[in-house]
Amino acid sequence: MTLLIQMAWRNIWRSPWRSGVVVGAMALGVWAGVFMMGLAQGVNDARTAAALDDFVGHAQITDSNFTANQDVQALLAQPAQWTAALDAHPEVESWSERLVLMA
Repeated sequence: MTLLIQMAWRNIWRSPWRSGVVVGAMALGVWAGVFMMGLAQGVNDARTAAALDDFVGHAQITDSNFTANQDVQALLAQPAQWTAALDAHPEVESWSERLVLMA
């Protein structure tokens, strides 16, 4: 076994230029893989944040009947109480009333 390792070590350094190119290519490949994984994670996080901010929001307050079957007649009881609570809450930056219709 040690003879095999010695022969392999000598073969590696028999052509240092070739060995350097191979090591450099492997390092570049590993770096590119890590970079692309980080880039993909960042893009995914940005898309998730944009979707939450632009389309859905971080929370929805709906009647339980609306959640079950998307019935537009299922309105919140006492909507003024909900709007006052949202206006008074310091962590709520903004809110809007929405109506979902099936066209």
